[in-house]
Amino acid sequence: MGTARISVVFAADTYPEANFTEQTPAFSKVPVPAIISQCSSREAWAFKQRAMAVSIFLLAAAAHDVQTCPMEGFVSIEAVANAVGLDPARY
Repeated sequence: MGTARISVVFAADTYPEANFTEQTPAFSKVPVPAIISQCSSREAWAFKQRAMAVSIFLLAAAAHDVQTCPMEGFVSIEAVANAVGLDPARY
């Protein structure tokens, strides 16, 4: 079996309200600030959201016999955000 190397970066928007439009239903808009405020910070909320997505991704990969190796300990969040083209102030 051959190998394929790929990097997947998970990022959560610390200001998801910025993505709302006039078409976004009120039932989606209203609870977001209240949910985020239950965490100690927007960054803590984003970390939890990202962790859930990563766990599902890792489980799905394993179900398809794809080997994964989650990593952390990068120089900085800003360096990773800049490397993949995200705004470090939001992600």
